[in-house]
Amino acid sequence: MQWQSQLATIVIAIALAGYLLVSNHKNDSLSELQPPPQSGYYLNQATLIETGADGRTRIKLQADRVLQDIENNITNLEQVAVNFRSEDDTPWLLTADHGQLPAQSTTVQFEGNVLIRSEDHTLQRPLISASTLNIDTERSIASTVGPVNFVMDQQRVSGVGLEYDIKRQKLRLRSQVYGKFLKLNAHE
Repeated sequence: MQWQSQLATIVIAIALAGYLLVSNHKNDSLSELQPPPQSGYYLNQATLIETGADGRTRIKLQADRVLQDIENNITNLEQVAVNFRSEDDTPWLLTADHGQLPAQSTTVQFEGNVLIRSEDHTLQRPLISASTLNIDTERSIASTVGPVNFVMDQQRVSGVGLEYDIKRQKLRLRSQVYGKFLKLNAHE
């Protein structure tokens, strides 16, 4: 009978020790660790192509890395080059260090050494450079609230804030506008 009471005492002691061990670990930082954030898809050296109704390439996006952030529902792009055609079939090229595409959005946000220019050699070739630029793909509008430079041939305009309608080729600078325009014909 004595061995039964000793066994019961040992079982109670083990249970009590286990309870104390578990209750003390609830306050440890190890028990509060959250699982790492889960990313969605990721691509390296990616090329994504969107075609128009006619089957021709409308947008070709190339990026060194594409990473979907599930927590924020944003797709991040690194070292981006986007070739696209406006509705009038003018080819354009946009390059940037980084890009972001929020889910359910038609606006792509670019950042770092952003350049956008026409690839049509028969037209005047505007060049827009900025540290940040948003492109509304549905309306074909490029915009920024930061410093921007706009160059077309020998004409240069800089300012802060820009809206450029790619379809209609209309530029609107918001503030602090400075321009340099050279005569095209020396006889005028």
